[in-house]
Amino acid sequence: MSFSYFIPNRRFGIEIEFLFPTEREIERIVRQGFPIWVSPRKIPAFGSTSKFNRNTDWKLVTEPSVRNLDGTVGFEMNSPPLQGEDGLQQISHIIDMLNDCGAMIHDSCGLHVHYEIGFDFDFIHFQNL
Repeated sequence: MSFSYFIPNRRFGIEIEFLFPTEREIERIVRQGFPIWVSPRKIPAFGSTSKFNRNTDWKLVTEPSVRNLDGTVGFEMNSPPLQGEDGLQQISHIIDMLNDCGAMIHDSCGLHVHYEIGFDFDFIHFQNL
């Protein structure tokens, strides 16, 4: 069984770090086209009355580790659990939106990928990964 067999069936998530001139402007632009929870701190506690859905909503938060000396604000866009072609299409849509609204990156920005690993993941899969 090849490693590529597991990719469409496994859940994954991403975190995209970027810069934007102001927090208010990025909220206005991003809210126009995708279900995103915008919070300067963190998502609501589990069981709260908030409308945030951990399984479907992307989360936009400020990111203090992303810095630039020109006054721009660091942000991080966190995906919900994604899977297969639909997940890749969501990522493409988010990246297009960030590009369209003028998001910027530099060497303090990062892209983090989280990949689901189950009990069927064996040593050869870890080597390939």
